[in-house]
Amino acid sequence: MKTYQLILLHVIALFYTMHCCSTPAIVFIIRHGEKTTEKQNVNFEQWHLVKSQPLDPRGWRRAYGLAPLFAMQPELLSYGKISALFAPKPNKDYNSVRPIQTITPLSRLIDLPIHHEYGLEDACALVDHIMTDNAYHKKTVLIAYEHHHIPGLAAIFESYAANKGIDCSVPAPTTKATKKSAKTATKKHVVVPTTWNNNVFDRIWTLGFDTTSDQLISFENKPQKLLFGDTIK
Repeated sequence: MKTYQLILLHVIALFYTMHCCSTPAIVFIIRHGEKTTEKQNVNFEQWHLVKSQPLDPRGWRRAYGLAPLFAMQPELLSYGKISALFAPKPNKDYNSVRPIQTITPLSRLIDLPIHHEYGLEDACALVDHIMTDNAYHKKTVLIAYEHHHIPGLAAIFESYAANKGIDCSVPAPTTKATKKSAKTATKKHVVVPTTWNNNVFDRIWTLGFDTTSDQLISFENKPQKLLFGDTIK
């Protein structure tokens, strides 16, 4: 075989490896824990969370309960241990601090850093990163997020899987776009919810992907069942 043909085959194989073998098996999306009524700005440092109080006592109990839940619950470890943790990039607003606070106990328990390079306005870039980085191929990823933005984030994952990619230079899918897709969904098309109730803190959205085709093949809205008053189904 000629040298240029060998080079071409090598390039094709490299392209396939980079672009066809990067989809995670499972993406968990959770909301931050219960919150205080504090509204003032926060001087945030990830390593000094006790200096700010965006979570109320129940929220902290949830945060510490989530750590063993995701680290030890067999049902949540079907594809192995969590390989990456994500939360929105924090700023001085309390809303942006809560997700990192919520998964800090888990981060410490499983000895993984919390990636917070992407702000809430960068959801498309976050999805593109998770769906194209080989480090997450066939792995489990967890995202802690702000509830107003969770449906939109899930919709971007849905759109990415349906279209085998997404162009972050155009407006990201909205919950309205998700509602439209729900009307035309087939049995093979998995549709994610369009809303997250303002009073709900105890759910786990679980997105399952076919790691060879990038397709979204399952969605579950699981209960955490951590604290008194949590839903059981």
